Amino acid sequence: MKKELSILCVEDVPTDVAMLNHALREGGMSFRSKRVDSEEAFLHELEHNPPDVILSDHGLPSFDGFMALAIAREKCPEVPFIFVTGRLGEQIAIETLRNGATDYVLKSNLTKLAPTIQRALRKAEERTALNQELLRLQQSEECYRQLVEFCPDAFLVQCNGEIVFANRAAAHLLGAGDAQQLVGKPIREVIHPESLPSLEKKFNQLIQIGTIFFWRKIEKGKAGKPTEPANDTALSEAKFIQLDGSSVAVEVAATPLLFQGRPAIHIIARDITARKRAGGELPGNEEPCLTVPPD
Repeated sequence: MKKELSILCVEDVPTDVAMLNHALREGGMSFRSKRVDSEEAFLHELEHNPPDVILSDHGLPSFDGFMALAIAREKCPEVPFIFVTGRLGEQIAIETLRNGATDYVLKSNLTKLAPTIQRALRKAEERTALNQELLRLQQSEECYRQLVEFCPDAFLVQCNGEIVFANRAAAHLLGAGDAQQLVGKPIREVIHPESLPSLEKKFNQLIQIGTIFFWRKIEKGKAGKPTEPANDTALSEAKFIQLDGSSVAVEVAATPLLFQGRPAIHIIARDITARKRAGGELPGNEEPCLTVPPD
């Protein structure tokens, strides 16, 4: 919290502002305050001298407190706005908070003013920190998304047996016009029947293992006990099926992760068809595979 606060008071009675200032000093606060009683003066201060806190009377002859609140929410929504007024009925109090006021204090009980301001500033700092963290996460996610999109390897995420994310390379690998054609498709429909049993077994193991075991293995730098599945992230050869029914030889790696709060499997695949043909491991053309084993 700043050592000296800038407080803007929307108040038409100078002696009331003096009373507020006295209560704040008694509460141990260091501040400087400015009084305004018109919309023009209020807007000028918001633009040229943005305050840390706004204190406003509810009913001014020429400038209603709710008008000041509406302007403040538009111009500086992060600044705490506290009504300090003589009387405030229950319904008005509800409307005050519903319209966006941070809090309210009665002039007959100004001992609450300093704690109310301090509490409001703490909440404002927490909101600012949260918004900054959300922005950082969004920027990080966007950076990751761009890296994934332009990665030459196919990236697929499957959750509950369905593809929930695919990058451009995955669309190209599987013969899709774009990645959205793959979203929602059962993962078993893009895996060749020869490779389906082993890959499904691996995916099920990864879901059971979960992210905790995965990161524990990374930290230990070893596969773990013999009873635990080893080499989960190692590349293994398999076959995928393109949308036109053609098969493609791939190297596949898979890891567990959380996708939108749900356990999922991250699949990385690389086309090795050309390499295997060059090595004589595949004929020039494979017959299309159009069937998938039943569940």
